[in-house]
Amino acid sequence: ACLRCGVPVNKDICAKLLKPSSIKSLELQDSDLTTILPLVDVILCNRDLEQIDLSQNKLDSRSLELLFKVLLMHPKLWVLNISGNPCASSRAVLALRHLLCCNTLLWKVRFHGTVPKFYDARLRSQVQRNFYSQSLSSRDYHQLRRAVSELDLTGDGRIEMQDLVDWFSVNHLRSRKPGVKKVQLGAIPSSLIQHRAHKALETEQQEFKDAGRI
Repeated sequence: ACLRCGVPVNKDICAKLLKPSSIKSLELQDSDLTTILPLVDVILCNRDLEQIDLSQNKLDSRSLELLFKVLLMHPKLWVLNISGNPCASSRAVLALRHLLCCNTLLWKVRFHGTVPKFYDARLRSQVQRNFYSQSLSSRDYHQLRRAVSELDLTGDGRIEMQDLVDWFSVNHLRSRKPGVKKVQLGAIPSSLIQHRAHKALETEQQEFKDAGRI
């Protein structure tokens, strides 16, 4: 592929690609990549790719735009890291946003230093929407947000699990029993209370992590 594209053969990259025919993780960070062209065939032939790390390379906007368009055919992809590449053009950013909107499974995305700050908030918002769409419904998310906002009095994201359990014990939650179509309110099984409490804590902790790393 390198010879066909007219670029020098990178022995380090070739060594990393000496894996089984089906690759689920492509880790080529800090590999001195200047173009994505030699990797297009590898990516296209591995539709089960779940994670790609191309951070700290020298991929230009054209390469990034091509990459995002190729990745539209990879529905299992949920991790993408392109941080530390040259500043992307608006066309490349638009292609990335299109990818995020089309593949809602893609929720762990890093683009620090590659995407201009002007677009940062918009992309981060879409990444967060993808994350929440995989973890819980919109209704449950807003309910959990309410619980966290009421219990996190210091604003540092630290909440005791028992406080969450107690909160869900006294607040009315909707519970659907197996085989019963009508949604019932009132007494909630302790297992559901524990489950939602864990969800709330995980959601808040993930938000704090994403705010510092995306």
